[in-house]
Amino acid sequence: MSSDQSHTFYTFVVGQHDADDRWHNDGHDGPFFETEGKAREAILDFFDVRKVEDKVEDGPPPPMQLEKIVTVPVTREALLALLNDGVGAIVQHYEIIETIDGGR
Repeated sequence: MSSDQSHTFYTFVVGQHDADDRWHNDGHDGPFFETEGKAREAILDFFDVRKVEDKVEDGPPPPMQLEKIVTVPVTREALLALLNDGVGAIVQHYEIIETIDGGR
């Protein structure tokens, strides 16, 4: 891995969030994926498991945002910022790809 290369990853979050505050100390601890397809599959799997485990009266699961992030170039300083300040410190570009409805 080149130390000056940016990387693209995908993740998701429950509910709808504004891009302005998404990566500011939100406690995001969700998984990251190498491809959009794998992230989408994880969301759909979550919905399928929830349908089996939840009671009908609980209602449908909330929508989830499928997100794309591009990191700053991965340097020693960027890794230090990641460790000290969290994921938001290395997010160069953030994009909401799709909001997926839990009631599909």
